[in-house]
Amino acid sequence: MINNEIREVVGLHQILENDQKLTVDNAIVIIRENILIKLILDQADFYKEIDFDIELTDNNELIGRKNTKPKALTLKAILKAKTKELRLKINKVSYRIELKLGVRHFKNLYFEQDMVFTKENVQEKITAVFGSDWLSTLAKAKLAVKTRQTIKQGSVFSYPIGNEYGFALVIGCFQTFRKQKIMPQDSSHYLNLMMGVPLVIRTFNYTSEQNTVDVQFLKQQELLNPEFIMDDLVLRGDFPIIGESVLEEADILFPMSFSFNGASTTYAGYQATDASDREIIKNHIKEITVRFDWGFGSKTMPAKQYLKRSTGKELFLPYSGLGMTPVAGYSKKLVSPKSIFSEEELKQIYAVLDINGEMLFDDFNEKYNGITAQNILSI
Repeated sequence: MINNEIREVVGLHQILENDQKLTVDNAIVIIRENILIKLILDQADFYKEIDFDIELTDNNELIGRKNTKPKALTLKAILKAKTKELRLKINKVSYRIELKLGVRHFKNLYFEQDMVFTKENVQEKITAVFGSDWLSTLAKAKLAVKTRQTIKQGSVFSYPIGNEYGFALVIGCFQTFRKQKIMPQDSSHYLNLMMGVPLVIRTFNYTSEQNTVDVQFLKQQELLNPEFIMDDLVLRGDFPIIGESVLEEADILFPMSFSFNGASTTYAGYQATDASDREIIKNHIKEITVRFDWGFGSKTMPAKQYLKRSTGKELFLPYSGLGMTPVAGYSKKLVSPKSIFSEEELKQIYAVLDINGEMLFDDFNEKYNGITAQNILSI
């Protein structure tokens, strides 16, 4: 659907005369000197071209991580491979050109239904949206994708809030939790259902016109509620790490979650179902478990028992379905430095699940098979 002239305009790898072309599961794969450089999918409703940099064996098998066996060259295996290269998708139904690099999505380009894809036409669309120096913008984006900051517990980073900057402290890194196999034992715990690689953070109750500030000064500010964010923006440097802080036990706090799930629950639970929470629980009473999670600990109750004890006033608020960006829209619900729930809401939840309302974070996790602040500090 596109040629090398258009690839040059967009910034995609060229296809050279001596490149090897293979058909793999109805897709075209381009190989150059034992490197898979491109995948092309041309379907009725879309055209997709993805640039890769994947090393292959002499038999065209995918080379994986060190000490792992090569994998067969299949479409599924290729699409699962990580890439830092440019991806182009032309949606033939909605007449849209989508560009993506790593986790970054560029603005969509729209074209007329009968547009002929020529170098001049595509250049015009790109210039209208990105200006005349698109390739320079792309080069800077590629450099940013390759930038990786080291994130660890105690890292302090800044992020934009309107015309100012906020600052947050990293309490926990899921990458570390998963590598050390210390995730909750309950497979239905919302921490296990979360997608991606989240960070547990707490925002300092302070903003500045500058994106850097003395960390010791920040440590004197109040720490607000714990939140989850995806690690990509910090990892890639969009949210720069400005310093490190030695975590103290008082800093360690994880989000609370009051939710319900069953055998087929996803990370978003049943929240996409068009019914009230109580109706959903009644309709799935045999499979649903009602649960309160705090950190790694969990207090659970079968749906049947919950319905007998419930007053109907309890507020379900599952953290696992959030968008996970600092101070996102749900922050208006942050009513105290400790919890997303008000004292009255927590009192109702504790009453129906028979939880001692005087328990602190460590108390709860010791009683309900979690890990304490001291455990987290020692990771």
